[in-house]
This record gives sequence, C-alpha cells and structure tokens, in this order.
Amino acid sequence: MSRAVFVAQKLGANVNPFQVLQTMLEAADGWVTEVQRAKADRAEIAAWEHVQTDKIRAQQEVLLKALDLTFDERRENFRRLFDGLDTAMASGDAAQAASFLESITDLAKTSPFKELANVEIIVSELKRPERVWDV
Repeated sequence: MSRAVFVAQKLGANVNPFQVLQTMLEAADGWVTEVQRAKADRAEIAAWEHVQTDKIRAQQEVLLKALDLTFDERRENFRRLFDGLDTAMASGDAAQAASFLESITDLAKTSPFKELANVEIIVSELKRPERVWDV
C-alpha cells in the first residue's frame, strides 16, 4: 500500500513517504542511542573522577600526616639536644656541651625533606593495599 509522491518541483523524482519515515525513525533511533551512550559515558567519567579525587585526597592526608610526624620528631630531637646542652652547661662539662652543640648543628643542617627525595619509595608505600594509615 505504498503510494509514490511525485515532487517534480524540488527533486524531480518519486518519493516514498514510508521510506522517508523509516529513514527519519532510523536517524532518531541512532540519535537516542548516541545520547544515552554519551550520558552513560559522562556518568562513568564522573564516577572515575570522584574515585581519583578521593585517592588524591587520601594520599595528601597521608603525606601531611607524615610531614607532621617528621616535624614533631625533629622538634622533639631539638628539645632533647637543647635539654642535654643545658644540663652539660649547668654542670660545667665543656666536652659534653661541645658534643651537644655539634649534634644540634648536624641536625639543623639536615633537611626534614631529605627522606622525601626518593618519591618512588613514597609512591610505592602509598600504593600498598595492605598498608593501614592512621590519618
């Protein structure tokens, strides 16, 4: 029951309305499919982004905690050395005072970031799934 329509003014050919409708429906179906796929892709990307952001934040917290502990330990080391220096000076022990001054100077010369120089070690520690970090 197909009826041909003659469109002489525009195309100069017979046009089958059912064929036109079929082509339009196929195009619309393709469009809907592509839109749904794109939405699914965007949702997947957003989920991946969220996971990666959480990983970065967790690693940042671990690094900041490690730095806090490093500086706390460093501060405590200085405190003990200065306490020892005070004791040595109070007792008049010049050799002991000189030893404490040398230790204080050596500690002051070292960088608390020296251990962070090898990033590969830090990254491998952060990636260990069995490692539990207290943050």
